[in-house]
Amino acid sequence: MSDLHAWTDGTDTFVATSMDDARRMQREYGGENCDQEDDSAWHIYDPERALTIYLDDGRGKVTKTISEWILEHGPGPLCSTDG
Repeated sequence: MSDLHAWTDGTDTFVATSMDDARRMQREYGGENCDQEDDSAWHIYDPERALTIYLDDGRGKVTKTISEWILEHGPGPLCSTDG
């Protein structure tokens, strides 16, 4: 899975092999910006960056490095700032 990265458009974050793969997932899962045509918003998170994800139940949060999230999660939607 070394070719996986965490791709974000600033709202939705996906574990994917490429920006095109992340955009495909975003369309599939109906992300907030799924109709956005501007690729300039997309970037890869630094694998050593810490990312905190708040749990759906609102009772907690988990912080891991991007690398840890990728290894644990695998390909697919990771998180979103869209509540």
